[in-house]
Amino acid sequence: PGIDKISSFTLKKVTPEIVNILSYLINFSFECGVFPSQLKTAIVVPVYKSEGKFICSNYRPISLLSCMSKIYEKIMKKKLLGFLNYTGFFSKNQFGFRECMNTEDALTNFMTNIYSGLNANRCTSGLFLDIKKAFDTVEHEILLKKLDISGIRGVTHSWFKSYLTERYQCVKVCSNLSEMGQITHGVPQGSVLGSVLFIIYINDLCNAKFQGKITSFADDTALSYTKDSWTDVQTSMTKDLEAIQWWFTTNHLALNSEKTKYINFNLRKDIQFAEPIIYKCANCLLNPYTNSCSSKGCSIVGKTCKIKYLGIYLDQEINWKNHIENIKGKLNNVIRIFYFLRNMCCETTLRMLYFALVQSRIQYGIFLWGSANKTNLNAIYLQQKHFIRIMTFARKAEPSRPIFTRLRILPLKFLFVFKVIKIYYEICNGTTSQENEHKRKLRNANYLGVPKPNTAFFTKSFIFIAPWLFNKLPNTIKNSKSKCIFLKKTTKMVV
Repeated sequence: PGIDKISSFTLKKVTPEIVNILSYLINFSFECGVFPSQLKTAIVVPVYKSEGKFICSNYRPISLLSCMSKIYEKIMKKKLLGFLNYTGFFSKNQFGFRECMNTEDALTNFMTNIYSGLNANRCTSGLFLDIKKAFDTVEHEILLKKLDISGIRGVTHSWFKSYLTERYQCVKVCSNLSEMGQITHGVPQGSVLGSVLFIIYINDLCNAKFQGKITSFADDTALSYTKDSWTDVQTSMTKDLEAIQWWFTTNHLALNSEKTKYINFNLRKDIQFAEPIIYKCANCLLNPYTNSCSSKGCSIVGKTCKIKYLGIYLDQEINWKNHIENIKGKLNNVIRIFYFLRNMCCETTLRMLYFALVQSRIQYGIFLWGSANKTNLNAIYLQQKHFIRIMTFARKAEPSRPIFTRLRILPLKFLFVFKVIKIYYEICNGTTSQENEHKRKLRNANYLGVPKPNTAFFTKSFIFIAPWLFNKLPNTIKNSKSKCIFLKKTTKMVV
């Protein structure tokens, strides 16, 4: 609960008694263009992350807002997104906090560009931006102007102005509350509308014409480059960084140059640029003929061999070894929990825990990394078998396939196939908002064109494997009347 101490549990209990009054208050708020000031106060609770407990930066601030406020916001969010989706406001390159879009769609978009570039034997790189305190530094006046440009005007615009301004917060440590402080920047943390307002704020960045192709999930932004030479890649990246600096300066945001990195994807050797990539400060962009930076705001963008983007570890050789090692480490920590719980919980409960703690980690992004080297994948498969034997008290020598079938758990390679087919079905049938450049129907309506591989490496990519696997499906599955029926038939076939 927020500062009013009204929990969501309490609200649910008294819903029949307050629903009419609450409906009247919400409608009155929208008609008058005023957000209740009593709902603008947040309690900030610092949550410890790691390392020294006496260093403020080692704590994550969690904002607690009134549950009543979130009811107002959810209704407004539905109206706002309905209008913006109808007008086609959002960039196709923005995948964050939008209906039918998620991080896997963003990863598919980015990796499609990378694989396509490598398959064409072109020089391919990725630039990964890190925005410094992105949600906390949004300028309210600029955001309100962008809302006006998007078509949010009149009383609704006044409501958003009222919602953003004159907000206060205090810090709570144990049972002690600090003095109230006014919030002058940023979208409200812990709110329902905050994430939507942020993607409205950076929407024109996603629509900007860069030398590279931009992919964004809220503030997690990456650009992919495919050029004829590494010199062209370097030139394009430098020009884009200048354009990005102009945009950030105009919109009062800042790039964290220390955490902004680039990768040169190459399967054989480590590629180095002839000169370092410089992220110029605003002063140097205004005075391009100066020999040295007077403000010392310029910085070198670091090259890296691996990076974590949207929960997936990418490396320059795209062998997924780092990501698989990361999953392996996380699953090793969970094994002890299963050993402890198997004497207390029934098999059904352990199976639920498996899906929550194990399969959720394995299946994320598996449509990308599931085609990795068999030696690397075998480590995860062995862990899978270890888990099901713990759950069923099976001996090590006992065959694992019957156990997988009885528990209705997909082994690693079948989980990969199922996930690839599922995502591709969603793309082909429009249940995801992602555009599909490789959906090419041939003369046979049930057969999809498969991109031509110029390298053996490309045959391990999602954009090659997905249509290839889809074409292998029987027509009875392809022609399913709904997604639910399609997935049931596919699961039955895979198992």
